[in-house]
Amino acid sequence: MKALILIIVLGMHFSDLIAAKSTLSLRLQSVNTGYLDDASIYFEENAISSFNSTDDELLVSSPFEGVPELFSFTSDGIKCSKNGFGNLSSTEIVPLGFEVDIDGNYNISAINLTNFDPSCLIRLEDRQTNVFTDLRTGTYTALLNTSDSDSGRFYIHVTHPAVFTYVNSGCQNNEGSITVTIDPTVPWDICQLYDTANNLIETIANVNPVASFNGLAQGKYYVAFLTGFYSSGKYFELGGNYITSSMQTPNDPIYVGQRTTFHALASNTTQYEWDFGDGTLITGVANPPMTYYTPGTYPVNVMCSNTYGCSASSQMMITVEVPSGIREEKKQELMISVQGNILRLNRKTQVADHAQVQIFDLLGRPIYKAPWQTMQCAIDLNDQPAGYYILSVAGEKDVSTSRIFIER
Repeated sequence: MKALILIIVLGMHFSDLIAAKSTLSLRLQSVNTGYLDDASIYFEENAISSFNSTDDELLVSSPFEGVPELFSFTSDGIKCSKNGFGNLSSTEIVPLGFEVDIDGNYNISAINLTNFDPSCLIRLEDRQTNVFTDLRTGTYTALLNTSDSDSGRFYIHVTHPAVFTYVNSGCQNNEGSITVTIDPTVPWDICQLYDTANNLIETIANVNPVASFNGLAQGKYYVAFLTGFYSSGKYFELGGNYITSSMQTPNDPIYVGQRTTFHALASNTTQYEWDFGDGTLITGVANPPMTYYTPGTYPVNVMCSNTYGCSASSQMMITVEVPSGIREEKKQELMISVQGNILRLNRKTQVADHAQVQIFDLLGRPIYKAPWQTMQCAIDLNDQPAGYYILSVAGEKDVSTSRIFIER
């Protein structure tokens, strides 16, 4: 018996099938002699079931003895070796005919299914024996005689492809769904849903005509179906509208007058609403800058939302402190200290010639500039308001910058 080789292409949608040409090639072959004949049936949008001399091909009898003849009938009763029908919007049943000049067993098989959607079931019906054979998974063997009628015994049944629809997951990340609607003429034995790790999520038995999987989260899925000995499936990826929300700040602790940038760590978000706990509200910014002017503990809240009506919030407590009156920061060989409004600089090594000290406010405006010619230097900033400033000490080859805080 000749083996049936099937090549199944996954991922074709019903709309793709409508626009494509799906051709089914059938073969009738003698078991004893090996002689054979092929016939084809195609389904295409503009094809008609009656004979079309442009696209259909009439049966041409073989001149060689022992070669069988296989053909299909058009709707107006014409024998064709190539015969066209319209789209598979519903199950098509196509009558077949045959002629043999040697009695014996013959195999009927499908030899080309590559351009059919995998959810299309293709079965051969023998009305003499009342047997249906799935031509995707098997070959049918029948005893044919020269005296047999050439019509009324064999029919090809081709179901329309299943329609797969899905809904993305919603705000709670459990509202996704996948629905399968099949041709009701041939129920599926089972339909199963698997996740991306190949874990079985749900099984629905005796599908006719709808199987629906609900309550799904965002992610990748595989829908498998089985009918008889034939199985196939389809991959899906469900999107999600739900929001995850958290926040962070790079500064800990935060000092009075210090400019700090907060960061929203969120997914599927288009809008941000910040409440910094001191009456400051900022909207529309994922990473807003913020400055506190009073020490204390503040609750910071960010509400994240999107155009699908989903929202999520996160909160953190931050502490704002007043810097100590004396803060020292060592930068290479430079020691910096602030006592009240007096800035003191001390180097452990000889000050380079042409060294210069500059002080800027946080807007970059210079408030002090002078050469530094000794190992120690004291700068009176009594005329400046309390707050943060930038100190720049420039030598011949390098520049050292530090942030200082002046308090009253």
